[in-house]
Amino acid sequence: MKNEKIFKYLFNQIKKSMTFYWVNGNEEKRKMRIAEYCSNKINNLTEEEYLEIKKKADENSPDF
Repeated sequence: MKNEKIFKYLFNQIKKSMTFYWVNGNEEKRKMRIAEYCSNKINNLTEEEYLEIKKKADENSPDF
């Protein structure tokens, strides 16, 4: 995986929405689908998309 911070950012953004939610599904399967989508998305990002999402992920994460 290119970047764990980007993965977590994408995962949390998608989890907040109703994406990958099915009426007869359960939360664990939804999390697996979101994780699979995030992994595929990260692997197929263009350099421009990667930098844009990385910037958003850096702004969104606390600096401890």
